[in-house]
Amino acid sequence: MTNILGILIYDHMLTLPEEIRFIWCRPKIRSSIFFLVNRYFALVSNIFGLCIDFLPAVPDEVRLFLYASTQMPVSQLISAEVLTLLIEYTLFLPKA
Repeated sequence: MTNILGILIYDHMLTLPEEIRFIWCRPKIRSSIFFLVNRYFALVSNIFGLCIDFLPAVPDEVRLFLYASTQMPVSQLISAEVLTLLIEYTLFLPKA
């Protein structure tokens, strides 16, 4: 988990200048909002997963949080699929 998070953070740092130029400095449209949700939701959920890995004992109150954190990769997949479909729709839509 630590290696994956390290690669994810490295990717965020490496692509941050392009993100600022192409996403943050332009008007917000649906595709940019999907991009930002997918990008930062993945980062936050992986950081929470790393914190859970280092918990010494899991009380009953944390079980719901643990369950929710296992569902985060599923929602990341769904948001990535929606973003991919939106990109394909934009690229391959017949121009009138």
